[in-house]
Amino acid sequence: MQERTTPWRLSTAQRIVALSLLLLAAALTAAVGTAYLPTYDKAHPHLSWPVLLVLFSLSQAYGLVLQDQRESRVVFLSEIPFVLALVYSSPTDLIVARVLAPALLYGVIRRIRPIKLGFNLALAAWEACVGLLVAALLLDGGSPVGTLGWLALLAATVASSTTAAVVVEVAVALADHLPLRPRVLGGVVRAAGLAAAMAATVGIVVARSLLGDLVMAIPLAACGAVLLVAYRAYSALFDRHLSLERLYRFSRAVSSSPEVDEVLSSVIVQAKEMLHAEVAEVVFVPDDLAQPSLRTSLSSTGAL
Repeated sequence: MQERTTPWRLSTAQRIVALSLLLLAAALTAAVGTAYLPTYDKAHPHLSWPVLLVLFSLSQAYGLVLQDQRESRVVFLSEIPFVLALVYSSPTDLIVARVLAPALLYGVIRRIRPIKLGFNLALAAWEACVGLLVAALLLDGGSPVGTLGWLALLAATVASSTTAAVVVEVAVALADHLPLRPRVLGGVVRAAGLAAAMAATVGIVVARSLLGDLVMAIPLAACGAVLLVAYRAYSALFDRHLSLERLYRFSRAVSSSPEVDEVLSSVIVQAKEMLHAEVAEVVFVPDDLAQPSLRTSLSSTGAL
């Protein structure tokens, strides 16, 4: 079924394309602004864009599943190579590698839809350019190595990831035709900022260690790989136990009450929790398909 549009209302695809073009324009503006700011000296050794491309691709292909009480969130550690790029690479290398990584992962390997691919490429360009702009503003030609320099890189990385998370939330709202709620945006900013700060701190530790001796990259990579594999195994085991607990509570909630209203309420609540959904409803389809279906959902007060 094709989506109906009116002259004053854009379709979902048109909205995402417009948002992607706006992101590209904003990224170009940030890049031009960075070019007029004082440049800061890069540390040695220089990391070229092919090396950054490998690091960004690996960080986006493998994420960490963080458990928040009964909910789970996937966090990608792209902030680590981002910090390394701010310290050891030129702005051009950072932008090229940051854009090519999702192009390779989503365009060649996973082959997502062109509209989604274009949005992800525009988002990657925005992340790289806004991070460079914030870093240049805060460093003001100073050295990135040192207490103030590390704090500036931390702020730049957090700003890049947080604004990207907000843009993704805007894209979801546009695609689903949902209003943007300040409470939801506030939660996105807090969660994305905290995750970015944690990953950027690890990136700063790695960047600082490489300043002393490049050989430190070998034990750092080995320890990181072991910790990543161990944590992913733990997360998978925890998620299986959590799924079994949800299934048990769902079965108990359905079978514990003989009242139809209470059963329907329990089904909707448990379905929302199991599927990590904000909205759920029960649809009763009549035998005669010409008749309208009956839809039941919960109100804001919890009533059917």
